[in-house]
Amino acid sequence: MELPANIPRDTALKVSQCCHEQVMGTPVRMILRQQTRQPQDALISIVGKKEVASFLDYWKERGYTEGLLLKALLLFTSDLCNAVS
Repeated sequence: MELPANIPRDTALKVSQCCHEQVMGTPVRMILRQQTRQPQDALISIVGKKEVASFLDYWKERGYTEGLLLKALLLFTSDLCNAVS
């Protein structure tokens, strides 16, 4: 990572820490499920990719069979990143 030479050291450390946190994000799946008979009844869940199959089975048994499965990246941000931006 290149930063301007005149950037204060504390700011450079905060920027590099924030970048590190962003790179270390956790891949997850965001799932939207709706009931077939009552589509207005819906749930949204964020699960790890290993839990997707068991999650879908669990809610399928409860009537939530329609919906989307999206890939996402879960990022944990700290006050440190907020202070930099």
